[in-house]
Amino acid sequence: MDRQADTPHTGLDVIPRKHLSRRASIIGSIVAVLALAGTGWLAWRLTHPSPTSTTAAAPGGPGGGAGGRRGAPATTVGVATAERASIPIVLEALGTVTPQATVKVRPQVSGVMEKVLFKEGQMVRAGELLATIDPRQFEMALMQASGQRQRDEAQLDSARVTLQRFKTLLEQDSIARQDVDTQAALVKQLEGTVTIDKAAEGTARLNLGYTRRGARQRPRWPAHR
Repeated sequence: MDRQADTPHTGLDVIPRKHLSRRASIIGSIVAVLALAGTGWLAWRLTHPSPTSTTAAAPGGPGGGAGGRRGAPATTVGVATAERASIPIVLEALGTVTPQATVKVRPQVSGVMEKVLFKEGQMVRAGELLATIDPRQFEMALMQASGQRQRDEAQLDSARVTLQRFKTLLEQDSIARQDVDTQAALVKQLEGTVTIDKAAEGTARLNLGYTRRGARQRPRWPAHR
């Protein structure tokens, strides 16, 4: 009996083995290419995130926040015209204010102050009266100086008249020259005395004027006692 005739035949036996191997190779190549392309696309997406995804992942973005909310309402934007203006700046703080310059008013003469005609921190001008001192003692000193000057001037006038007479007698050879020289020296002495008296009188008059103290500074400064 023939062995080939006894062996059953199937559909697989009809397809050649060589044809199956080629088909499997093609399918495997396609699958490998697809897997490689998918891996490359996934790597590119991971290394190059889209702007939409970045914005959504950022805090405060459409998809950000604690609850991951999406689709937040749009922000209202106002439009206005820019104008140039001054913005007041107010600072409230504790501190000490120091003036740039101060003036201390001191009297030229000592005495009892009668009136103070300015307030602390008041602005004053040159020539304004600030204070007055009791002038009576200075008035007495001025009167004394004036009286002494007048007395010495009278003595000087008398000495000059006497000197003129002595000179006349000397021309008549009726008096010694020594008497004329002595009288001339007395006239010189009295002239010096009168000069001193005039200086003393001027000093007394000046001191009397100091009893009415006025501002002498040219610029305007706050007054201080």
